[in-house]
Amino acid sequence: FNGSGDIIFSNEPDKVYKAHIYDKVDYERLLKFRTAKINIHVQPFKYLLNEPPFILNITNETELKVTNVGFEKSKPIITLYGSGEIQLSINGLTAFSIDIDDDFVVIDSINEEAYKNEILKNRNMSGEFPILESGVSIITWTGNLTKIKVEPKSRWL
Repeated sequence: FNGSGDIIFSNEPDKVYKAHIYDKVDYERLLKFRTAKINIHVQPFKYLLNEPPFILNITNETELKVTNVGFEKSKPIITLYGSGEIQLSINGLTAFSIDIDDDFVVIDSINEEAYKNEILKNRNMSGEFPILESGVSIITWTGNLTKIKVEPKSRWL
């Protein structure tokens, strides 16, 4: 009963909210009366639970169609595999470019971080963290990509 985590409500078992407990829980009351008041601070967005990623092992492909099934813009997590400078565009607009210096890099739009494992790669990136509009988005790239994985993080208010 402390910290943060995910919460799923019984009326929407396929959605998950990000929640935090900031207030102290009265454990004495909980043990004595078997009830306690717990204030949970829930973020306004709900996310699709167990949303499968879009993965493409690149041979001759030059685009990937990704669907944000939510009604709001989403902040995806994109993992790029390859080497050298990669420029990524979404629906024809350049989002960012990044220099992949070691096999892969994760572009996390939720936390606005670029990293490989625990090593930050923000200095290798220029541009904006990508956002996916509701519906289908077409992701294109230039550079030496061998694989791309997109977790859309579809969301609703």
